[in-house]
Amino acid sequence: MIKQILFTKSGLQKLIDELKQLQINRKPALKNLQDARSLGDLSENGAYRAARWKLSSIDSRIRYLEKTLRYAVVKEITNSDTVQIGSFVTVVNDENEVTYEIVGGHESDISSNKISCYSPLGRALIYHKVNEKIVVKTPSGEQTYSIIAILSQEPQTNLL
Repeated sequence: MIKQILFTKSGLQKLIDELKQLQINRKPALKNLQDARSLGDLSENGAYRAARWKLSSIDSRIRYLEKTLRYAVVKEITNSDTVQIGSFVTVVNDENEVTYEIVGGHESDISSNKISCYSPLGRALIYHKVNEKIVVKTPSGEQTYSIIAILSQEPQTNLL
């Protein structure tokens, strides 16, 4: 039995948009394959192999996204006082202050400060409040973080 796959609203929309784009891209990829097939001998037809690979990768990704979306559930923030999926959490550790967005496992991207609710830090932060301290076990030892802010939407930055 497959469990629910948790997403933020924006993360789910990203997947839906990608699926729509792939479905649009599939038609020209299929046409390219048909054109390459008509060129003759398939055993030495590099254009055919490339077109077949392109269509195969599009179809594979479409199947993956359709299956993921079948079990997708948007997790809404129910209490802005505690850390939840979709929360923007500012933590401080050893004088480093960082704001993370807590997301489902399929959305995580540490380069964008989106951490999974299943990661060690994400799991430790869930359901905690401002001014609480959490301890995370890492390969380099235990790290202590203090939660200094929880927002239910992305914090605004001053560009001036």
